[in-house]
Amino acid sequence: MTEYGDEELLNIIEEQGGDPAELQRQADEAVRAQAPTVREGDLSRGPGPAQIIGEASAQGITVPREKIGAFVSCVVGELRGRSVSEAVGDCAKDLPGE
Repeated sequence: MTEYGDEELLNIIEEQGGDPAELQRQADEAVRAQAPTVREGDLSRGPGPAQIIGEASAQGITVPREKIGAFVSCVVGELRGRSVSEAVGDCAKDLPGE
């Protein structure tokens, strides 16, 4: 199992045609919709790619390198009203061998 850092994952997502900044914006938006903050300066951050892949690993899910962009995008899309672990579990169904 390869451990990836956020920077490396962002590069992989970009290589695979994704927009890392847009994915992070969507993740942030989903988290904020679940827990609105009182003050503008307290904006919650959504999970980064390393946290998403780390959660998959914790669940025993292996994400092939060529599927990382699609998997992270799927999880971010599933975040509204759901936890990271639930979104990871649902998106893992689309991975080969899971």
